[in-house]
Amino acid sequence: MGVAAANIENNRLQQAADRFDVFKAKLKQLRNALRAHHTDLVRSEASRSKLVQALCEVGHDSSDSPMLNLVCGGEDSYVAVHEECNRDMSARLKEYQVELISYIANWEGTVTTRIATELRHVDSLFKTFVRYNNKVESLKAAADKKKTVKDSDLAKINRNESKLRTARKEYRRNLVSTTLLIEEISDRGWKDLLPLMIRVITFDIEASTAVADRMRRLAAVRREMEELAERFEMDENAIRFGRIETLLENDAMDFVSPEHMQDIDSIQASVASYVPPAQRLRSKVRASTSKPPSEAEVDVFEDSPSDSDNDSACPIDEKSANLARVHPDVECSSKGIELNASAIDKATPESLPAPDKKALYSVKKPSAPLEEELDDQGSIINYPTSIYLKVDGKMLHLDDDETTLTPYPDMASI
Repeated sequence: MGVAAANIENNRLQQAADRFDVFKAKLKQLRNALRAHHTDLVRSEASRSKLVQALCEVGHDSSDSPMLNLVCGGEDSYVAVHEECNRDMSARLKEYQVELISYIANWEGTVTTRIATELRHVDSLFKTFVRYNNKVESLKAAADKKKTVKDSDLAKINRNESKLRTARKEYRRNLVSTTLLIEEISDRGWKDLLPLMIRVITFDIEASTAVADRMRRLAAVRREMEELAERFEMDENAIRFGRIETLLENDAMDFVSPEHMQDIDSIQASVASYVPPAQRLRSKVRASTSKPPSEAEVDVFEDSPSDSDNDSACPIDEKSANLARVHPDVECSSKGIELNASAIDKATPESLPAPDKKALYSVKKPSAPLEEELDDQGSIINYPTSIYLKVDGKMLHLDDDETTLTPYPDMASI
């Protein structure tokens, strides 16, 4: 506005236009702040909905939880109260959009457009006034140079003087009106701010009151949760800080309620039916081949039917297989795999009896001298058994069996 007013030879109007430039920048800042606040409120409500949903999802993980109804249950539950708040706030935010943001946008647009239009009009009237003033002065100067002034020259001067008076009058009237308008908008803009402030305050009071009235219902939910904590013998420290330290350090048998140990036998049964990793891996290898295994291809990690009448048979059970993994030298007999104590120092895996060349044995193959290694504390270092499968002359590493630890690195081939 100051650029347009700079062409007008009137200091008061120029100063008023400059003040309006400052005022207009503040209006823009206010409009942006209102929009940002509205956006933040919308995001806050969306955030509230996500939080409530997440809390409810965790509460639903246990159908027998005594907290289920308090969190996600009836109309006075935590979720229900917050959902009511969300619906009410969403409706209020639509009013906020219409009444507050629309008002400031209309206010800013109206005064900006009106003042810009008036300043351009005053500038145009000023230019018209200057043109007629210069023309009259030019006609009079030309007439003064003549010895005899014609009637037509006088008539022309009179006609332009009349136009000059009209232009001067019109310019002065609009100059005063525009100056007063800009001063009123810039200096007494508080009158236009007042309706907006009333709407902002009304929104703050009504929205916060509605939320507070609903949140008071959550006090009853909190009391019930505190009573629930007392009923389950949770002390003040557990209520305030939770069970994090207990879950981190204590044995579960010490703090799990007896009624929740009713299925403990199923856990013990799973231990009794434990299948070693090598057996599981061997089953996977068998399943991946299209050719079914022959009778001679006995899996050393599975129980084989024993035949006491046939010394050539080599029944291998899990216990014997573990024994074979522990010792570098084994002997196969009708009783299974046994230690050959007399051959420990001289026997090699290749010299072990093999009743069937196709049979697969778990043979310990030390990859390092059989010397016990000690760690920094002087304890024996134990190594797991590395399990390999020979395929096309190559040894493929399948897994490390942590259930058979020995004081030397070794491997078992299957």
